[in-house]
Amino acid sequence: MIIRNAHVFRDGRFQDLDVEYDGNGIRRLVRGLTGGAAIDAAGRYLYAGFIDCHIHGAFGHSFCKGNYGNYAQASEHDLRDLLAQLPRYGVTSCMPTICGTTADQRLAAGMLRHIRRDVVGCDPFQLHYEGPYLSPRQLNALATTPWMRRDPSIQDTLDMCDGDLSDVALISIAPELPGAIEWIRWCTAQGVKTEIGYTQADSATVRAAADAGLTQTTHFYNGFRPMHHRLNGPQTACLLDDRISCQMTLDNFHVASDWVQIAIRLKGLKRIYGLTDMVALSGLPEGEHEIAGYGKVRIDGERITSFDGTILGANIVFNQMMRCARDRVGLSMEQVGSIFTENPADCLSIADRGRIEPGRRSDLVIMDRDYRVLTTIIKGQVYYQA
Repeated sequence: MIIRNAHVFRDGRFQDLDVEYDGNGIRRLVRGLTGGAAIDAAGRYLYAGFIDCHIHGAFGHSFCKGNYGNYAQASEHDLRDLLAQLPRYGVTSCMPTICGTTADQRLAAGMLRHIRRDVVGCDPFQLHYEGPYLSPRQLNALATTPWMRRDPSIQDTLDMCDGDLSDVALISIAPELPGAIEWIRWCTAQGVKTEIGYTQADSATVRAAADAGLTQTTHFYNGFRPMHHRLNGPQTACLLDDRISCQMTLDNFHVASDWVQIAIRLKGLKRIYGLTDMVALSGLPEGEHEIAGYGKVRIDGERITSFDGTILGANIVFNQMMRCARDRVGLSMEQVGSIFTENPADCLSIADRGRIEPGRRSDLVIMDRDYRVLTTIIKGQVYYQA
């Protein structure tokens, strides 16, 4: 199959190329390919299938029961329904973000590994653990959930992953916790990336964590101790240390536009990558919802907040987040393309997808200029057609 007449996003810019692919992957990128069946993109935009590296759930479903108490039980049926819906928004792969008790996390990992064998829709190909190794002083509304507040240990990590680290991509850590630096060093040796989040660490501790192998942030700025000009805090260390890449939520209310521009200027565009941080409540009707373990939660337009005003997540799907990054944050389409397609793959060392190049998975998304998803292709097959 060939896609013709598309503006192909590759290597940080749009290129006029034809893309040949089959079920085994992308084969060639050449102008003027002829012969065979073809899709005419009619001058629209072609991206690699999107990887959402930080997503707890959506549409009333959660990847882990513990994410929202008993609100979403995380049954296999629910997870399959969630994964089937995500390609409508261009998401062809995701890293399910798992919070909860050790038992909840272990069960979620087992269920996702089972579903992955015959998944229809978005591929939950790697796992992301946001917690439980977080600073209790930085959790705010989440501080009442004890499963978010454990000191790191090798045995605890093995327990929550059911002894299998082979598909664990990311684990969050507040590096000031007891034993955190040694734990980061151990994770790095196992091939697991660690990310700083929900932290009150000083800059020296952040640099020590980077020395031990830490390379990422959890939704940068959010969950970090507020910046102050008399303190060398975690944000300044992350901004100045070239070893650390930053996840960012680019809706212009999680992080204001000038702070995004500061991060891009100091880090360089290639070290910034986007996510949705969607939760089980994303996509549900506006109003109040009662959440076990959290209390009352409000959905108000694009924001999901606790009643003390703490933002708990965004009610924005992936392609809408891209549009927010352009229209609200003020990024160019080339910057948006990099941050939401190639940079996640590069920053997270993902080699089999996330870029349009020969040998990678034939996961592709055709969009119009306003980021409406027109066609989503997964492993060479049209999965969604607007």
